[in-house]
Amino acid sequence: MHLIMCLSTLIHIVLTCPKGKKTLSAGDITELKAHWLTNGLLHFTWHAEDFNMNQKKIFKVKKSPPADVWISLTEFYTFDGIDPYTMYTIEVQSIDTWGQTFGSGQNISIRLMD
Repeated sequence: MHLIMCLSTLIHIVLTCPKGKKTLSAGDITELKAHWLTNGLLHFTWHAEDFNMNQKKIFKVKKSPPADVWISLTEFYTFDGIDPYTMYTIEVQSIDTWGQTFGSGQNISIRLMD
């Protein structure tokens, strides 16, 4: 009987635990989206959680293939010369003035044509 009661209590606790969202930290990247413009232009936008007062908004944007890295001071970036038949992976991370990443980054893979 005691075992059944303990098991019942455990099930109740598991089923009633809040399933809230992860608390975001400074520099966490969310809402990474791709927008096909025209003539091989691919525009990416994202949101970064508020930075600490002593941090500038600087982002490292990686695209592969080919493996290239760009630095952005805004929450968007546009690539040109995109081949619509190639699968691209874009990764965005917040970086500090020393080039070190912080917060959680986000990535997206996209191919425009099958």
